[in-house]
Amino acid sequence: MFLEIGHDWSASIDTQGLKRLFFNSQPLMQNNIFEQIKHINEYGSEYWSARELCKTLGYGEYHKFTSVIEKAKEACKNSLQAVPDHFAHVSDMVLIGSGAERPIDDYSLSRYACYLIAQNGDPRKEEIALAQTYFAFQTRKQEVQDELLEESKRVALRGEMTVHNKKLAKAHKKQASHITQTFKMRDTWVSMEI
Repeated sequence: MFLEIGHDWSASIDTQGLKRLFFNSQPLMQNNIFEQIKHINEYGSEYWSARELCKTLGYGEYHKFTSVIEKAKEACKNSLQAVPDHFAHVSDMVLIGSGAERPIDDYSLSRYACYLIAQNGDPRKEEIALAQTYFAFQTRKQEVQDELLEESKRVALRGEMTVHNKKLAKAHKKQASHITQTFKMRDTWVSMEI
């Protein structure tokens, strides 16, 4: 990933445009700014760059944003989550004025990490409120999808159990019929002997 040093990304973020992107997308949430800066790694997992998120959340300078990241990491640790699972430290190469490249520190952030960052961001920033809403909505959406998946698994298992129980009942009925016939034959033999 290449970022331009010195480019003022915050100037290119339009708060009203953010609102329109965030609230007026069809389907809801699909084309908003947070989806636009989301990345997918080679394993199919989504992540966000802390440097990109910094600009999107209205922080002009990354060094001012690092205190928010540290608070979010502390909250992650206090919630008994593995911090490196949500805040993966990475280095990106950026172009500098001479055309050369140099490494800069960044984080690959999970959705949960972004949620914690939004919760620990400057509440006076409108972008923070939008991020809080987006990540809370997406978290709830994922929870509902997980619940529906679990419910569909339960329904499928109940269906399988019904089929197996019917087979078992049929086998039991057949065995009971066989036992009844055996006793009838035995009773017949016993009465013949008497």
